[in-house]
Amino acid sequence: MEYDWKKIFKNKTSKELFDIVSGKVILSYEAVDFAIAELKRRGVDTNDIEFNNKVWRLSNLISDNDYETVFGNNSIHISLKSYILIIVGIITISLGLDQYSNITISTGTILFLIAIITIIVLFENVSYKIRKQNQIKRINEIKKLKSELENTETLNKRKQVLDELNRQKERNDKDMIYLVVIFLVLGIIGWLARMFSFMNMK
Repeated sequence: MEYDWKKIFKNKTSKELFDIVSGKVILSYEAVDFAIAELKRRGVDTNDIEFNNKVWRLSNLISDNDYETVFGNNSIHISLKSYILIIVGIITISLGLDQYSNITISTGTILFLIAIITIIVLFENVSYKIRKQNQIKRINEIKKLKSELENTETLNKRKQVLDELNRQKERNDKDMIYLVVIFLVLGIIGWLARMFSFMNMK
């Protein structure tokens, strides 16, 4: 089977091409030659490993930050005031049910619910703190790398940085669109399944 390596490699990041050239990804000799030609076309100096690593590191950090911004904000911080209100709410509802209905909730059950809520709150707050710390660390590193790369001497190297970041952004945008489409399809399938289940119950 014939592959159009020139077309395929045009959409690859420089890091992926460098992995092919360096042998980390095993492809045919023909493919390696095309990868080398594409790197040369982009003006990538394969001997300047330190510079290239900074570019690729920056690209990955921005990619991780974009993904975290869209899909990673699941953890929330629950304040002490909110926690106390939840506990008071549980106790109030339990007392209300015991007094105004035939439902009696034992003290053991109430304590068990409070323990579960406490564990969930602690887990959410720790997760939120770790996520925030990682986000701050990532943003600081992005700023540092951008500052270092902006001080590069040649215009060609600056262009290489922008091209690599734009290439990675285009890929991230496509990946996010695919994920959104998958979530929508799964949501529609779930909704249809519930509708058919409801109709069968009738």
